[in-house]
Amino acid sequence: MDADPGRPENYVRIFMPNMVAASQSGGSGFSMLLLLLPFLLIALMFFSQRKRAQATQRAQAALSVGDEVCTTSGMYGTLRRLDDATGEVEVAPGTVIRFDRRALLPANVDPVSGRVQDENRGDDAAGAEGDAR
Repeated sequence: MDADPGRPENYVRIFMPNMVAASQSGGSGFSMLLLLLPFLLIALMFFSQRKRAQATQRAQAALSVGDEVCTTSGMYGTLRRLDDATGEVEVAPGTVIRFDRRALLPANVDPVSGRVQDENRGDDAAGAEGDAR
C-alpha cells in the first residue's frame, strides 16, 4: 500500500516520526517559547492597560470648570460644575446633566488610548511634539 499523505492515518504514519525527531533534537527551546508566550502576552496587556488607566486619571485630574468634555457614553458638552464625585455638563443651552466624575474626559482625549489629540490635525499631540519643522 503506498503512502498517500491525503489520508489521515497515513499523515500520522508519515509526518509524526519527523515531528518527534525534531522535538527530540533541540525542540526544547521552541517548547519553552510556547510555554512562555502566554505569560509574555498577559504581561504586555497588563502594562498597556495600566499605562492607559494612568493617562485617563491624569486627564480627569486636569479637568476644570469651563472645559469641553466628552463622557464615556459619547456625550459632548461644557463642564459647568465639578466636585470630588460628580460633574455637571451643559449639553445644550440651559440643559445641564450630572455625571459621575469618572465618566468625564476632556473632549480632546481619545477615550480608548487616553492620549491627547491635536484638534487641528486630528492626531496625537505627542507625536507632533517630535516633529522637527
